[in-house]
Amino acid sequence: MEFLPGGDLMTMLMKYDVFSEDVTRFYMAECILAIEAVHNLGYIHRDIKPDNVLIDKNGHLKLSDFGLSTGLHKTTDGEYYKRFLEQEKTRDPARNSVQINPINLTMSREQIATWKANRRKLAYSTVGTPDYIAPEVFLMKGYGKECDWWSLGAIFFECLVGYAPFCSDNPGDTYKKIIDWPSYLYFPEEVFISREGEDLIRRQAPHCHDSMMTWTESRLTVNQIKTHSFFYGADWNSLRHIEPPFVPRLQSITDTSYFPTDDLGNVPEQPEKVEGIGAEKDLAFLGFTFKRFTGGAQTSG
Repeated sequence: MEFLPGGDLMTMLMKYDVFSEDVTRFYMAECILAIEAVHNLGYIHRDIKPDNVLIDKNGHLKLSDFGLSTGLHKTTDGEYYKRFLEQEKTRDPARNSVQINPINLTMSREQIATWKANRRKLAYSTVGTPDYIAPEVFLMKGYGKECDWWSLGAIFFECLVGYAPFCSDNPGDTYKKIIDWPSYLYFPEEVFISREGEDLIRRQAPHCHDSMMTWTESRLTVNQIKTHSFFYGADWNSLRHIEPPFVPRLQSITDTSYFPTDDLGNVPEQPEKVEGIGAEKDLAFLGFTFKRFTGGAQTSG
């Protein structure tokens, strides 16, 4: 596979907190083209999140991680997150069976800081984060490619505001917020967002809850997104020829400094053996593990 040394969009967001609308416009435009290409091939990505948006050596974006397109992963299993609600009920035997803990409309600075601190850990977990999953995926009543545009809308919000629109202290509250999203989509007054930007984010969400048809058909199509006033003047055919707002400065062709590998300090050097798989099976992957070189790497000139 191609090595993309510029890191990922999540690392960029954690470093810079928020992007300007100009920077956001460039990154969202390239994401739109990537998602459109996936849809044109007849697939739904279903796991659009900043972790899966990688940056190549020239600073342009590429979409990665298509494992969830097959649906064989917990993060697309709506029942997984519904279980959090059941767990909350069993913790307190005296609790009313229909009672739901109140969820704050806005997140405090401390809560946002906690969410950001845990964001990297969620990226490395087997569960992942539900922050970018569309409501129809949770409801498990059928959905189409529109769920990818919802996810991109959540990333769009995070780029401008600094945190995901429905982030919470735990996945169960995030699940509840997304299902009842009209009550929890809040644009903080202290953050400037143009009318065009806010309108585009809002129009990535369904307009009402009447039926599954309105969940999907009420959203913008890709052509409507590309011709939205937020992207006024964008030349969609030449994006790959425009200099990106960030170009990685690489010390070598194997430079991994833009990936926060320090967060992986507790990962064992040798992977644990999976039951039923012996050493002879591991030989097939000999030499396929990319390791960071800490010695005197030869610089490119």
